[in-house]
Amino acid sequence: MYIIFKADGWIISKEGDPTLKEMQEIVGGLVEAFEVDEENEGFVYLCNEEGLLLGLPPNPHFKEIVGDVLYCRME
Repeated sequence: MYIIFKADGWIISKEGDPTLKEMQEIVGGLVEAFEVDEENEGFVYLCNEEGLLLGLPPNPHFKEIVGDVLYCRME
């Protein structure tokens, strides 16, 4: 299972585990982990590594993060 926190405010939950290519498509470029979920081992929050440089919109779900955010398992 993975969750997408959209910059437009929507939250989308999907089944399965995304591939690297799917992760990059979700965040719109190179992925960067910005937080590890301490309660759910192996899960991380990912954003676009160049989001600020690209001028992506602020994400209302995360302070100081821009663009769409992906929450998924990383092993």
